[in-house]
Amino acid sequence: MRAHGRSFAFATRFLPAAARPDVSTLYAFCRVVDDLVDEPSDVAPEEVRRQLEGWQRWLATSPVPPNGSELTTALAAVVNRHGIPASHLVELVEGCKADLAARAFQTFDELRHYCYQVGATVGLAMCPIVGVHDPRGLGCARDLGIAMQLTNVIRDVPEDVAMDRHYLPAEEVALFGDDLPRLIEFQCARARDYYQAGCAGIRWVQPGAQFAIRLAATLYEAILDKVAQQGYDPYAGRASTSLWEKVWLAVKLRLGG
Repeated sequence: MRAHGRSFAFATRFLPAAARPDVSTLYAFCRVVDDLVDEPSDVAPEEVRRQLEGWQRWLATSPVPPNGSELTTALAAVVNRHGIPASHLVELVEGCKADLAARAFQTFDELRHYCYQVGATVGLAMCPIVGVHDPRGLGCARDLGIAMQLTNVIRDVPEDVAMDRHYLPAEEVALFGDDLPRLIEFQCARARDYYQAGCAGIRWVQPGAQFAIRLAATLYEAILDKVAQQGYDPYAGRASTSLWEKVWLAVKLRLGG
């Protein structure tokens, strides 16, 4: 988490001690699956697809059994102990698997579905770990996951285009023409709406974990502030917050600011 998800790693320090190892295990699984698709390697795409489908078959077994490795043993224990619907993780793998080919979305509905697959499913899988069972809270977790994945899409436009992944909806690209900053500003406003809807569900998180979830949302939404400071130009540099900015945002949030 420290190497690949600095905002998420920072926020998880504020989770209850009992929840941190399970959340870390869940993150490790997400990282392994994502890296299979995104990290440069000599492995052929069809072999990567075979490995991802192996993950899906294993996860579809209920209760999920350990099958030898440290990660699968730990993940099986987390899924079974908390009653996490393994279908969320199967769907996550499906979204990652689709990234093995060139991507181009025509509509926001297509982008939203992708954000559900690779973003919302993670939030939904975390819900039982942090005590969210109310359907209203689960809906908000879905929205928060979509907000975070939309943030990734906005921030990572240059990298994604270089990999022939055109996530911004073609309908909206055509609407804004050559005005990329206005298009990105529009996407940022949409993402902020999802953050607002998602954070409304923090009331259903167990009290000891509420600050950590709110902080994670705050840190990720701050990336949109960085995008705005760059004139809504994702090619102006990768938008991110420094450690000191994270600390300041945590202190400000703790003090009610």
